[in-house]
Amino acid sequence: MNTKDTLFVEVDCQRDFVMPDGKLPVKGADMLIDKINDIRRFVCNHKYNLVASMDWHMPNDAELSETPNFKTTFPSHCMANTKGAVLVGQPMYPFATFYMWPNKSQSEDIRRFVGHDFGWQAIIHKDQFDAFTNPNTALLLDVVKPKHVVVFGVALDVCVRFFLEGLLKHKSVGQVTLLTDVTKGLGIVPDSEQFNKFQNNGIVLKTWEEVKRTALK
Repeated sequence: MNTKDTLFVEVDCQRDFVMPDGKLPVKGADMLIDKINDIRRFVCNHKYNLVASMDWHMPNDAELSETPNFKTTFPSHCMANTKGAVLVGQPMYPFATFYMWPNKSQSEDIRRFVGHDFGWQAIIHKDQFDAFTNPNTALLLDVVKPKHVVVFGVALDVCVRFFLEGLLKHKSVGQVTLLTDVTKGLGIVPDSEQFNKFQNNGIVLKTWEEVKRTALK
């Protein structure tokens, strides 16, 4: 994998989703932390670029409900500036970090930022489960035009699914790979069924070790 052509995407690896005591925990997601850390180290050491999406909710967000249906509405989680919204594991220490906010276009800032010829990290803050509701997500992809996108995170059947579907619709994106051993679902749809649907739609399914081994050749 070429560092300039490959983009890693980390989806919602936040305390409320990953830790058992979180507000909306994904069962078994805490077992992914070691691999999440390993991916971050790999990205930093080899100067790949990484995009990390984060739920960043306000009390009146439409997705939040006291009587959630777990399809379009969910219990309160990942509230802005709370520990539940914090990314789990060891933080990345890239050369540059850029924050993308949902309610304003940052087109010119994005163009200047991704002009760096070294590894960077972009944080997508979002108030809905679909990261593409933040207009800067599509803007970033239009600028970067990645030939290969490697995706991991939670929850497989909600936020990861929406991110993958958004990538498939985006003309400037090449091959999309999902790391099957660095993702977990809420159980709305069985993980195996979700994997089959992704594969049928052209997404490549690999483990982290398979991707890392290929990248190091």
